[in-house]
Amino acid sequence: MDSAAFVNAPRAVFGAYDDIEDIGSEPGDSSENAKRLFLLIKTNGRVVGGIRYHLEGAIGGIDKRTGKTVKTSKVVWDGPSMMTANQISEAESERGPGGGAPRLKEAMIFLREELKDGPRPTTEVQDKAEAENIAPDTLRRARRKLKVKAEKIPGAGMEAKWQWRFANLDMDDRFVEPERDPAEPERDPLDP
Repeated sequence: MDSAAFVNAPRAVFGAYDDIEDIGSEPGDSSENAKRLFLLIKTNGRVVGGIRYHLEGAIGGIDKRTGKTVKTSKVVWDGPSMMTANQISEAESERGPGGGAPRLKEAMIFLREELKDGPRPTTEVQDKAEAENIAPDTLRRARRKLKVKAEKIPGAGMEAKWQWRFANLDMDDRFVEPERDPAEPERDPLDP
């Protein structure tokens, strides 16, 4: 929507989205079996989940002029969804073009690689991230997930410069994996 008037004036605004939980289809899939979500975008009341649906081909009747069947489509409601428009938007912003690899995971891998040997000047890391098409917001989310700390570089004086480092560094400034409870199942540390 190009104008905010379309969402500011009404009491409720709805939108149709690809179902990101639908394992069988890709984002933007226009096939009949692709699941979609009908979600509440804005309301004056409480934000709730939406309705899952898909489209199916259907016969709309007979054309009286030609005598041929009229092919159309119909909406098939598949039940409730607990997803919200905000969750979908957040998930979509973390995907690359065409719904490829999640951008957040890419940014987390990038940060791990950049900071594996110890603290690095913030501007260097940010410039390199920009060169690799990692958006500043995605880099910020990756920083938060990996618990990367920003700190002043010691001895910078009045023209203080900043650096990023992992929160769990040992004395020689190398990355140290946090200790894991053996009772917890092992998981990929880069999964958001």
